[in-house]
Amino acid sequence: MSGPLRSKAGCWTCRLRKKKCDEKHPFCSTCEALTITCYGYGSKPDWMDNGEKEKAMAHSIKQVVKHTSRRKGRLGTSISQLQNRYSKKSGSQVVNIAPKSLDGSSSSSPDSNLESDHPTAHSNSPANPGPADTSMSPSVDTLSEAQSTPHQPSSILAVSSNESILLMHFLDNVFCLQYPFYKPGVHEGGRGWLLSLLMKTKPLYHASLALSAYHRSAIFLAENRCQYGVSEQQEHLAICLKELQLAMKNIGKLITDITLCPRNGLGTMASSVQLIFFELFAGHGDAWRFHLRAATTLFSGPYKAQMAMLGLEALHSPSDLGKDGHEKPKSEDVVIFRFLSAVLAWLDIVSTITTGKLPHVIHSMPEEISSSSGIRLENVMGCKNWVMLQIGRISGLYEYKTEAIRQGQFVCAEFGGKSEEIRRELQIGLASSSLSFLSLSDPEFASACNAFITPHQFTTHLFALSATIYLHLVVFGYQSDSETLKPMVAEAITVIRRHIPADLTHALVCPLYIIGSAARSEDEALFRHIFSSPPLLDPSLEHRAKFLPLLEEIWRMRETGWEWETNIQLSGSSLLLI
Repeated sequence: MSGPLRSKAGCWTCRLRKKKCDEKHPFCSTCEALTITCYGYGSKPDWMDNGEKEKAMAHSIKQVVKHTSRRKGRLGTSISQLQNRYSKKSGSQVVNIAPKSLDGSSSSSPDSNLESDHPTAHSNSPANPGPADTSMSPSVDTLSEAQSTPHQPSSILAVSSNESILLMHFLDNVFCLQYPFYKPGVHEGGRGWLLSLLMKTKPLYHASLALSAYHRSAIFLAENRCQYGVSEQQEHLAICLKELQLAMKNIGKLITDITLCPRNGLGTMASSVQLIFFELFAGHGDAWRFHLRAATTLFSGPYKAQMAMLGLEALHSPSDLGKDGHEKPKSEDVVIFRFLSAVLAWLDIVSTITTGKLPHVIHSMPEEISSSSGIRLENVMGCKNWVMLQIGRISGLYEYKTEAIRQGQFVCAEFGGKSEEIRRELQIGLASSSLSFLSLSDPEFASACNAFITPHQFTTHLFALSATIYLHLVVFGYQSDSETLKPMVAEAITVIRRHIPADLTHALVCPLYIIGSAARSEDEALFRHIFSSPPLLDPSLEHRAKFLPLLEEIWRMRETGWEWETNIQLSGSSLLLI
């Protein structure tokens, strides 16, 4: 009698390594123990191609496993030596180098010490008590003495040289790539909140370093240099996922304990947002959807209610002016909360264009994207709230249409009323924004006109034009001879051809994709060029390589009849247009 069949339900990492998987959800114990990324049990990852990508992934994971095994062997001895050395030098209580867990307790088990190559040092002596909060500090390279000496002053925080490089690369390059429009003013403290939150939130810190390592590696590969930073990327990602799991288990305490809230809950949400970008940029299919769902659920559920209980409901007040008429300085928590609100609203709304669902944000936090809100989406992604709200409503309209047809309850008059209301709102907004674009059709006045159009105005206008096309495609589908669709597309393409600034192309993926879906055959070459060239196509943004093949397929299929449902089916609901 033959033995039991080998399970084929193991995680993708164990399948790649050809190892037994315990199939624990959401991440298997084998991967957790080795601090390697567990790629879960969902759809087959893009790198699982039986080719070069799969070989490269197997090699990188193998290197991480080797590194982890060596580190386990030497870590116990290293800890004892460090404790003895600093105990003898200072004559004070032994320094506890194990990082604190999110539940406030200090972990001393070997596994918890393996969370980082260089754990954070916390002195527990009366002269230098440990921090009062339980937020995670990043790992450090060396331990500082408890007392300063004339020759070696004590260090507040020491970060390894490798991590310093990754941290600065993230702050200087990656964050700007994620949010090209985000330029906070002096009254907001600049980006100081970002560094503060990174240093106090361990999963966010390591998620950012993993993204930074990935970005640097992509640059090296694009320059035909050797592969660099893969093991660093995997290691930081493993630490982030482990810490984030711990945070999610303790999320109830993070939310209800007034001494911990709001910073720790904000840090947990920011960590999920950072993982969205990592999975997206690295081209890991639809893995980003899990993190987006986690972040929006956390924000719109108990955490938002707790913010109101703490007296922070005024975060959405549009007035930031003092009695003297000048803008008031904002607290760090207010700045972080507003930034995350805008980011989550942006990502949630854009994600529904290729899923055909009403955005979660419109269900749970409509005030965040209303015109009277103190949160401004244009400060994060360039487009004003009113346009993004209408795009979300169009996605909801598509969901209503498909569900009503499926259940045999479609009412044409009701559907027409909803679509007409959205169309009217878009036309009113476009009429207002078009005042700056009156001379766009006349090339003699184009350069003079551009001098008075701000990046936010241009981005909002192009998003609004794409929203009218999106609405038409949802309601009527594509008809090349449509007398309604043709002028919409022609106007949008005129703006793109004559006035799209090169430094804004990177931030205009969403409207360019929608407009390109309805482009005339003579304009297809324009979109081929845009979607196959820098700055939109970037070697570190692997998800963008999928856009042009999808457009080509749309152009081919629409000759035989094409509706927005075709776009959703082609993208597999895994495309995020950023």
